[in-house]
Amino acid sequence: MQCSSAATSSEVLRDVNQVLRVAWYRFRATFGRRWGGYLAIVVLVGLVGGLAVGAMAGARRTQSSYPTFLGSTNPSDLTVAAFSPNSNRSFGSTGLTTRIAHLPGVKRVRVLAGPEIVALASNGAPVVGAVNDVTTVGSVDGELSVQDRLTAVQGRLADPGRADEITMTASAAELIGAHVGQVVPLGFYTDAQTGAPGFGTPGVAPRLRVRARLVGIVVFDNQVVQDDIDRAYGFMVVTPALIRRVVGLSPAAAAPVEYGLQLDRGSGVARTVEQEFIRTLPPGAAYEIHATSVVAAQVELAVKPESVALGAFGVIAGLVALVLGIQAISRQLRWGDEERRVLRALGASPVVAAGDGLIGALTAVLLGSLVAAAVAVGLSPLSPLGPVRPVYPDPG
Repeated sequence: MQCSSAATSSEVLRDVNQVLRVAWYRFRATFGRRWGGYLAIVVLVGLVGGLAVGAMAGARRTQSSYPTFLGSTNPSDLTVAAFSPNSNRSFGSTGLTTRIAHLPGVKRVRVLAGPEIVALASNGAPVVGAVNDVTTVGSVDGELSVQDRLTAVQGRLADPGRADEITMTASAAELIGAHVGQVVPLGFYTDAQTGAPGFGTPGVAPRLRVRARLVGIVVFDNQVVQDDIDRAYGFMVVTPALIRRVVGLSPAAAAPVEYGLQLDRGSGVARTVEQEFIRTLPPGAAYEIHATSVVAAQVELAVKPESVALGAFGVIAGLVALVLGIQAISRQLRWGDEERRVLRALGASPVVAAGDGLIGALTAVLLGSLVAAAVAVGLSPLSPLGPVRPVYPDPG
């Protein structure tokens, strides 16, 4: 029984060795006549297959582009703000910050201040539209620089240690009429000054004037996709150094206007934290709560048409590569039908005859696959598509 099994294995190995020797000999002998067909297989599999793989990979990358970008900014899970019941003014304070930090499920809180710093016209008055349509924000505890990091789409981010550098969103730069590299005169006003009858005219001089250079156009991590209403407003971001200067003139300038909350278990406890935050506010207080998970879902929905279209194109290109590749291989094998009949007439077994031409075809498919991988890698910098592309952290 064992001898029979060993003999069978030896015969199989002998047959395989014979098939390979004949196939290798036939490949060398016929390569000069068949190389054009092999090249066609390599080109079809490499170019069309690479296009298919690159398109499908680009579709996946496009659909996941916003979560990838968001993760690179160390985002808040919740963004909250509170306002006075009788006005639209924020009543954020150190005490409220402490209470929020001690809410169950809250891991970290960073605050955003909104000092009354506005761009000034040549006559010393605030730029028309800058007061109501451009909001000035900044932080001294790492918001927008460590957490919810800004992304520069033009120029660079401001140096935190310099009071004479600022960044803006594209809409704010358009409203003010500024461009990267331009020096923008800024003025800081106290709460008493903003309530004065002549505020907005040269008659009310700012407590502090600064000539700041606009060093970059930035995007907030939760404002990658904006509607027409959002584009009608903008943000100017000042540095911690400038905030400290204005706080020396008016401590109220550091009052929080928004809180970025990172939670212990991410969005899983967001609803509980929202309810606890509302309970900490005075009766009748107005508030705003934005969940980052909701924003992410909205952006993913916005980019879905591009990813679906790209994926469908990849599937079609893949089917085309498969059909054309099979046809090219079949044509290449059919060219050797007459020679295989001669081999059979000379005593070659059906297996040996069937192996004729396979080495060349399989080698061409293997080389085509390597070319396809190279093409797909070369196409990767073209993705993702859609609104996230300008801020995507990985070039491909």
